[in-house]
Amino acid sequence: MKSFPLPPQNVLDSILNCKRAVVCGHGAPDGDCVNSVASMGLLLKALGKEYYLVNDGPFFRPEVEFIQDYLTEELPEDILNKETLGIVVDCSTPSRLGTKWNYFKNFTLTVVDHHSSGEDFGDARYIVPDSISTTLLIYQLYKALGVTMTKEAAQYIFRGFATDSGYFKFLHDGSGPTLRIVADLADCGVVLNDEYHYISGGKPFGTVRFFGELLNRVESFYNGKVLISHEEKEDFDRFGDNARASDDLYGTLTLVKGVQVVFFFKISKRCEGATEVGIRSNHNCSFDAGKFASLFGGGGHAKAAGLTVEGSYEEVKEMILTKVKDYLD
Repeated sequence: MKSFPLPPQNVLDSILNCKRAVVCGHGAPDGDCVNSVASMGLLLKALGKEYYLVNDGPFFRPEVEFIQDYLTEELPEDILNKETLGIVVDCSTPSRLGTKWNYFKNFTLTVVDHHSSGEDFGDARYIVPDSISTTLLIYQLYKALGVTMTKEAAQYIFRGFATDSGYFKFLHDGSGPTLRIVADLADCGVVLNDEYHYISGGKPFGTVRFFGELLNRVESFYNGKVLISHEEKEDFDRFGDNARASDDLYGTLTLVKGVQVVFFFKISKRCEGATEVGIRSNHNCSFDAGKFASLFGGGGHAKAAGLTVEGSYEEVKEMILTKVKDYLD
């Protein structure tokens, strides 16, 4: 990417002209999602807007828990109308907003996102799939609207970038514009070493033990091109509810020689009787995780995506293994 495309004028106008806004990202949020919500909130605050931040959760990861202190549980009834601007960040389909879509279907909608697949929705859209994170697009909004970047806002924007870039590991050709933004964030007070420890440190001991268990469960298919692991209900009792080892799992398995895609099957805490599946593809193959997830109503990026399907682990696993063979190199 030679440069980031400028935000469309209708997106800028929607923010400038609104009296109040409600910001939301996808459920079960990751670091890019919660930091997009937080940095957008600071942008609205700097512009003197009335604003509310909402999200369905759950908030499994230690680095995303902070957002709960800023969320509104129930919105006032008198703002549930078209005079309110709903800002959807880091979310490619309305269904991923969960119960909060009941609010947002009443609003005028602006969408800021970087996913490569999903649904076309919203009255104004700033969608840049080549951006490594949604927070980098919110950075563009700060610049386009002439809002001064505070250290706090810069930290949120960097943390979203760091999450989705695997702390720089997933950057591809043409990353100069991205790195120049990172330099600007550093000039705003972001300390990269401190941020690495904030994002990656402080893991519960149960997470480390859980990671080992997930490695023991890994299964190989199609001559090692597909690797699968899964969690079980007993894991929550053994390792604790906050033992989330998925990032370590993806990071390790995508480095295995010959692997093209990794699937991690999780027990859904949002949809009883359903299975959630995280997908990560190797950066040296053509497998598009987002397009594959869309076959099952999910979505995401080319190299990272997710889906939720009714059925047990074994049932969903069989469905995915049947389909995936047609998408391998």
